[in-house]
Amino acid sequence: MQAMVSDDPAVRDLLTRLDNDPTYRWSEDKVSALGYDLSTIRRAFKRTFGITFLDLARARRLQAGFTALSNGDHVIDVQLEAGFESGAAFRTAFAKMVGVKPRALSDTALLRAY
Repeated sequence: MQAMVSDDPAVRDLLTRLDNDPTYRWSEDKVSALGYDLSTIRRAFKRTFGITFLDLARARRLQAGFTALSNGDHVIDVQLEAGFESGAAFRTAFAKMVGVKPRALSDTALLRAY
């Protein structure tokens, strides 16, 4: 992710935090608690990456889940490790990002592109 580093110190700070703990469950409250204005952060990340910081953080958590499932880990273990308390939320977010439910990925060795 560091290849697209912004000149914005807030963006660099949040990216560093995300790199240091990609499974951390970020929220607007947590970003705000760091002293950042949420609308400014949203605009800065959209301008740099095309998505918000919270969307990027979620994608990073799902990326870790994708890797773990590809290695044969159990769906429930991956869900918890990715920071999702709700199984339904994890399955929905994963399917939206990857195109298949987590179970379908863990049941096969192939990833299908549609």
